[in-house]
Amino acid sequence: MLKKIFSIFLDILLRVLQIKPILRILKRYKNLIVIFFSTLLLVLIVWLSTFSLSDIFSYKNYLIELTQEQPFLTGSSFFLIYMLISIISIPGITAFSLIGGLLFGLSKGMLICLFAINIGSCIAFLITRYFLADFF
Repeated sequence: MLKKIFSIFLDILLRVLQIKPILRILKRYKNLIVIFFSTLLLVLIVWLSTFSLSDIFSYKNYLIELTQEQPFLTGSSFFLIYMLISIISIPGITAFSLIGGLLFGLSKGMLICLFAINIGSCIAFLITRYFLADFF
């Protein structure tokens, strides 16, 4: 089931982007890409099941220092995690919005969360519209 969902997601990206040279490479390694993203999804789900706001507040100073030392790395990783949570529609997006405000400040955190949730919602909409329309 999970393999089929990621295969569908990959097909959507290939149709939307319409990149011919990359299309052949992605079709050749389609199973490997599906396995990679399914493993990533399982790791994300396991990580989120043990996640709580008290953990964030106990590491608050360390996370703020890390954000100040490497703003691009922490911002992009936060963006990707936030976008994946939005695509999968896992409850807890409000907690991540609060964490974004805590780590990046009001304006930067709001922009990161806003763009991530919009892109993730658009991808989830495309998956639902083109491949799950009969189901829903």
